[in-house]
Amino acid sequence: MKIALIAHDKMKPEIIEFAKKYKDVLKKHTLFATGTTGHKIIEATGLNIKCFRSGPLGGDQEMGAHVANGEIVI
Repeated sequence: MKIALIAHDKMKPEIIEFAKKYKDVLKKHTLFATGTTGHKIIEATGLNIKCFRSGPLGGDQEMGAHVANGEIVI
């Protein structure tokens, strides 16, 4: 399964804690994230995550394009 991880700046601590809690489940899947979120999760968990640009630099749009093209299913 492909999983996208995106969090607003104020929610980054929560998504990092989520990733730490579910690391063993998440590592079995293909993970994608916007840049800052992804790098913070990688730093905290060591998970393998394909990072797009950070949100303000177009990462949200990159992620949306992959969803729109059926490459990441929601």
